[in-house]
Amino acid sequence: MTSVIPCIPLPDVPSAIKVTLPFGELRGLHDFSQGIPSDCTVTFNLLLQLPPLLASLTCPLRVLNVIAKLKDVANASDAPSLLSALPALAEAIDKMADCLPPKLYLEFFCSIKDILLLILGFLKCLLDELKSILDLRINISISETSAAGNPVLLQVLACAEDNAKLSMQHLGASIEPIQPIIDLVGTLSGIVGLNLKLPSLVGLAGAGDDLQTLQNTINSLDQVVTDLLQVVEAIPC
Repeated sequence: MTSVIPCIPLPDVPSAIKVTLPFGELRGLHDFSQGIPSDCTVTFNLLLQLPPLLASLTCPLRVLNVIAKLKDVANASDAPSLLSALPALAEAIDKMADCLPPKLYLEFFCSIKDILLLILGFLKCLLDELKSILDLRINISISETSAAGNPVLLQVLACAEDNAKLSMQHLGASIEPIQPIIDLVGTLSGIVGLNLKLPSLVGLAGAGDDLQTLQNTINSLDQVVTDLLQVVEAIPC
């Protein structure tokens, strides 16, 4: 009787979960540091991102309120209408005062630098995982050559190879939500006068099934980390 080798497959890559924002979108991160991501872990990750996001919208909404009140002043057709609109404008400006602390731009510089350092740390962790998968698949490939004629061992190696490829897909999915964050940081840096040339992660999500493509992905990500490190070091904070 042919023995059946148990093979526990990894779960499929979770579907993308996002919240649409006025100036972009917020995506649930595939946190591979906590194990293989699932729909539940990605959803929970996105929920954790919402409270600080909602808190950060306070000042932008106050600025929009000032703009709306300025429009009312500009559209005033007579003196009574103008006198009626001015107190509301003054009140809106007063509420916005706390959003304009001293050394505002310097604080933004430090915030941008901290965010980029966080992204840099994530990419370094991702690189370590990719290199581990590459080493594993190389070892599997070598073992398959020596396992010729041993069907039991070949089944075990085939199972390990499938799971290694699926792990690569999970890591690829974890890259996708980072690019919108980098884009938003680039937009913010331009507003406060920082001309940063941030690297792009486009095209790195799918490393492919062959070892050479995986190695090329690692090389490209290594270059992204190097470029991003140079950007971070140039920020005056």
